[in-house]
Amino acid sequence: MSAPAYRAYTITKRQGKDGYWLKIGMAFPHEDQEGFNILLQAKPTDGKIVLRTYKEKAKENQEVGNRSRARPTSNSRLRRPERLFLASGTRSFAPI
Repeated sequence: MSAPAYRAYTITKRQGKDGYWLKIGMAFPHEDQEGFNILLQAKPTDGKIVLRTYKEKAKENQEVGNRSRARPTSNSRLRRPERLFLASGTRSFAPI
């Protein structure tokens, strides 16, 4: 499959604020350039999909990542978030 040409969004209106743009998928051009395959991970509630030109943000993400992420030391390991479930008939969560 080729690289995405468009990113798909749905816009949620918020009272007294700008709309919230939620990414819901991507559009990939056909090989003959006559159409698109649109892959959605969610459906908009109002039926409206906004397609915007797909732009790689690797450089921007890298810059943000360098500023905001703490880098692990050689002795530390990244931990996965613990998954929890609510046991039937109880009011507390337990590890899986």
